[in-house]
Amino acid sequence: MSLQRKGDLPKAMNHYRESIRLKPDHAKAYNNLGIALAKQGKVQDAIRQYSEALRLNSGYAQAYNNLGAALTEQGQIDKAIRNYNRALELKPDYAEAHNNLGVALKKKGQIIEAAKHYYSALRLDPNYAAPHYNLGLAFFQFGKVGKAIYHFRKALQINPAYRDAQKGLKTARKVQNRSQAKKLPIQETMQIDFKISNPDKQ
Repeated sequence: MSLQRKGDLPKAMNHYRESIRLKPDHAKAYNNLGIALAKQGKVQDAIRQYSEALRLNSGYAQAYNNLGAALTEQGQIDKAIRNYNRALELKPDYAEAHNNLGVALKKKGQIIEAAKHYYSALRLDPNYAAPHYNLGLAFFQFGKVGKAIYHFRKALQINPAYRDAQKGLKTARKVQNRSQAKKLPIQETMQIDFKISNPDKQ
């Protein structure tokens, strides 16, 4: 298990920095350092590391995906979309990039296109909770509460500790029980947002 997965970010970051010192062209070390920085909330620093990884290896799909995630967090959605698309050009079976591209498209109001990418992510990885959660939110926004509940439940079957999916399911059930899905403004019923995947170290 990696130091990052153990939750020891400082040691992980020291390890990646030492790897970079010993091998300055080690693109994976820059990518992994970027992930650690992003986990600390240092998004701009993470962007610099992902960008350096891509300067060293322009065919690094995971770094494009991670850069897209960081740009999404900063609200630079058009740039994020370009990076997700590049990741998918390099790795068409990249489920995480499909999910993350869906989130970025949703933020531009392109919910139908977003849903297509969530479904693509699930075709590639049926045991991937985030696209189910995101589809749950999308269906909820369209007033399809039954389908929203289905996808929130699927997300929780995969990851029972998924708190946002728990909240989504609870809210959707309340709306269903009151038969007011089309009457209540979404902001009054669902106070959670679409989720990108965690940065990818592969």
